[in-house]
Amino acid sequence: MYIATKWNYFYHNDPAGILFFGKIFEMAHACYEDWAKENQLTEVIFNDRVYAFPIIHSSADYKKPLFSCQEYRVIMQVPELRESSYQLEFTFQNGEGETLAVVETVHVCIARTSMLKTPLPGELRDCLQDI
Repeated sequence: MYIATKWNYFYHNDPAGILFFGKIFEMAHACYEDWAKENQLTEVIFNDRVYAFPIIHSSADYKKPLFSCQEYRVIMQVPELRESSYQLEFTFQNGEGETLAVVETVHVCIARTSMLKTPLPGELRDCLQDI
């Protein structure tokens, strides 16, 4: 598992002071990018000329509100790793360890030239297995 800490900025919230529903995907993706940076994978995942990794499915389940101007722990896990795709799960917790929301994304590896599904590059697969 990979753990990051994210701050819920005031401007991420709706008028009730609760995280605007779409912003949770931004926070989850920021966690994913932090992990990629720490593992020297930003070029492979985001700037590679051979591969691309579009998200083909995403969902968010909200258990409790995420309030403005608070810090949250985001736990990233890989529940499923296939030949050409992987699923990421992001669990958002408050300071007491309560689960507030769970985000899931599914990424598929495609060849940029053909736009067809292709096996994951070895270095990415290895790092995903280590989560």
